[in-house]
Amino acid sequence: MERDFKGIWIPKEVWLSRELTWLEKAMYVIIKETYNALTTSELSERMGISEKKTNESLKKLTVLNLI
Repeated sequence: MERDFKGIWIPKEVWLSRELTWLEKAMYVIIKETYNALTTSELSERMGISEKKTNESLKKLTVLNLI
């Protein structure tokens, strides 16, 4: 998917979180910018990580009430 990339905005609570890895912070941004419209496999492909790692990160973001 081609997009006109101009930058990202990360909420303070996500940026400063010591509970999240940088990968999870990036995943949060992608989820929010796509309005949670990506499948797990699409998100995995976009992030360049396995579906297993994607699911682990999604679970963590959910437990922390971020998504």
